[in-house]
Amino acid sequence: MPKLTTKAIESLSTPGRYASGDGLYIEVTDTGSKRWLFRYQFRGKRTQLGLGAFSKSNSFVEKKDVSDSYRSFRIKKMRS
Repeated sequence: MPKLTTKAIESLSTPGRYASGDGLYIEVTDTGSKRWLFRYQFRGKRTQLGLGAFSKSNSFVEKKDVSDSYRSFRIKKMRS
């Protein structure tokens, strides 16, 4: 279950990062635009991967699938 719903994301206006769980975030900029971020740690370094702008067609479920796939890929690469 996502911590942020589409309705809650649409109402965000204060700049900052808002966690939606498992490394998936919505970032609100000073101009009010919103984008998806996947934050992770690799070899001790914190980094982030942009997953695109937020829109109703760019849903939480799609971004969750992308972040889960990337996480699985990273784990497989680390083990090989």
